[in-house]
Amino acid sequence: MKNPFSSLNLIAGSIAVAATMCLPSSSQAATFTYIVDPTQSHLTMSGGVFGLSYSGQNGASSLFDTLSGTIIGNLDPTGTQLTFGGGSAITAGLNSTPFFLPNVHPFPLTPVPYGPGGFSPPTPYGINNYGVHAAGLVSGYGACLVNGSYQGLVLDLPTGTAQNGLASSANLYFTAGAIESIGSAAGGTIPLGDISSMIGNNGNNVSPSLVSMVLSAGITGTYSTMTLPVQFQTTGGNGRTENWVGQIVAIAQIPEPSAVALALVGLGLYAARARARRV
Repeated sequence: MKNPFSSLNLIAGSIAVAATMCLPSSSQAATFTYIVDPTQSHLTMSGGVFGLSYSGQNGASSLFDTLSGTIIGNLDPTGTQLTFGGGSAITAGLNSTPFFLPNVHPFPLTPVPYGPGGFSPPTPYGINNYGVHAAGLVSGYGACLVNGSYQGLVLDLPTGTAQNGLASSANLYFTAGAIESIGSAAGGTIPLGDISSMIGNNGNNVSPSLVSMVLSAGITGTYSTMTLPVQFQTTGGNGRTENWVGQIVAIAQIPEPSAVALALVGLGLYAARARARRV
């Protein structure tokens, strides 16, 4: 004999679960993966080494690069604050300017850490991201000339937040990359060469510009768009400094609670119908 109450209980249970999922949560944040938009995300670099200022090997375009990759963060229920905790991979793109010097190092050098899990492969140490040039008089070295290539750069966001309408002090941390440089001192009589890892170089964001966190409706659902203004500094040996300025724009699709709820109701109705046929 069929038990109509059993089917009704399944339907009622599905509707109850669906209703619960539709209720807004005031205390829980959800983890989302944001896709970095390379058409809007970029960093410009300035800095120097040995007290000499960098210029671009092929002009200003050698000091500008686009960004892509993913950002992992916990989005609060209001959609206005994203909290970072690591796991992001913001990757510098292939610089479209002409050939950088150096790209194959002429001196025997000990490999340096390049990325997670091991040492760097033979040169080049990754795709060229930034090409720098510095020249001038350096105390104790005389006339110096340096050409360098920043290669294979990847950034993480291990700590901090991005909150709509506020400046962000999030930490930006290099998890991969190296600098390959070649040059001369004492008016060209002494060759210079070095390969330096960028892993572990990091700085806190000091951009005064305000973060934008926007929720918008699209054809396939709701989207969260983060615009994160970026300004931070990293340092290294021989008085090396890098000043990074730009922005990161990233987008994540937010599941609609109503869509999940409808799916649960449909599943409940299907289960109830199948059970009724078996009884």
